[in-house]
Amino acid sequence: MWREKGISLICDGWTDAQRQPLINFMVVSEGGVVFLKAVNYEKEYKDKFYVTTLIKDAISEVGAQNVVQVITDNAPICKDVGSLVETQHPHIFWTPCVVHTLNLALKNICAAKNIEKNEVTYDVLCWINNVGDDAIFIRNFIMNHSMRLAIFNSFVPLKLLTVVDTLFASTIVMLKRFKLIKRGLQNMVIGDEWSTYREDDISKAYLVKEKILDDLWCDKVDYILTFTEPINDMLRIMDTDKPTLHLVYEMWDEMIEKVNTSIYKHEGKKGDKRSTFYEVVYDILIDRWTKSSTPLHCMAHSLNPSDWLNEVPNHLPPLKDVEISEERNKCLRRYFPSTEERNMVFQEKTLHYKGENKMWDIRGDVFDSFEGVGILGVASLSLDEPDMEMVIFANEEEDMENANAMN
Repeated sequence: MWREKGISLICDGWTDAQRQPLINFMVVSEGGVVFLKAVNYEKEYKDKFYVTTLIKDAISEVGAQNVVQVITDNAPICKDVGSLVETQHPHIFWTPCVVHTLNLALKNICAAKNIEKNEVTYDVLCWINNVGDDAIFIRNFIMNHSMRLAIFNSFVPLKLLTVVDTLFASTIVMLKRFKLIKRGLQNMVIGDEWSTYREDDISKAYLVKEKILDDLWCDKVDYILTFTEPINDMLRIMDTDKPTLHLVYEMWDEMIEKVNTSIYKHEGKKGDKRSTFYEVVYDILIDRWTKSSTPLHCMAHSLNPSDWLNEVPNHLPPLKDVEISEERNKCLRRYFPSTEERNMVFQEKTLHYKGENKMWDIRGDVFDSFEGVGILGVASLSLDEPDMEMVIFANEEEDMENANAMN
């Protein structure tokens, strides 16, 4: 199956129970996930050259001809490693982990840092970070005192989560739990027991009560969860063992549109009105997509045989999307460097297209006009119309035969 369908080679840094630093290697194919090996690098300097050597060794173990992509996290060193691997193996793509990318986007939104180059972003998003800090403060105040925790447990059947920063969407997970136990928390702070056992730290107890009973603060929690829900939903879909490469391109667009709808609805604005908050969030999401997208996402999307085209109105089919065509062509050039090989691929594509994919191809004939398409759109037409290309090739051969006969 590896030779027929190809594999994804995944590597990730980890620390085991003995605190040993490890780099794990796994192979993912249609047959499932296979653990390949773990390398202990505690006595090594983990620079791009060392990690590249490890990945190249793993590629050799599974067979370079079987590897479609190497997946790592988004660390700067991994980007350099990806470039080195692609240089030696042009047909292998380095793909940053989509789940890690989405988690970084959520962190940029929910925990914006006040650095000089990010001052505007911080000013717009700092209230989200403040709400998260308030939630952490409330959680710690309750959980770090046995009597307060006992009172909490008598009002709330669920536990207050202590979410580590390394967990994906940690802030969102924590706020979701606060929303779920909101009524129990409010009953707790207005009860007699809370008033009795707050004497050890009256000022903090007052702040906790004030926040929990503050409708405005609770509304902010609801709003954060609402507009980040599309991002978190996509993260959860991607964070599975199921193949999702073909879904990334379209889902990222849909996710941004849903975030737009949520923010504009909350602000009571129409689409033609400017939302500074949305613009900042949008820039973060686009920046993360730009840093993590690869031609492979577009190739997989354009070959996706699902019914998404009928389900999502106003979305362009792959044929009419210039970006998808350009990126897919990059894949084809890397997989098939010679013109002769690419021509054979076009022939095979002509013989085996079926169903919706075939419909995408012939929709190229229903352009009302070519106005605004541009040179790139017209130039890539042959790559999307193999039937037409084969006719052109046949005509060219016939013309050459006629010319030779006349000579």
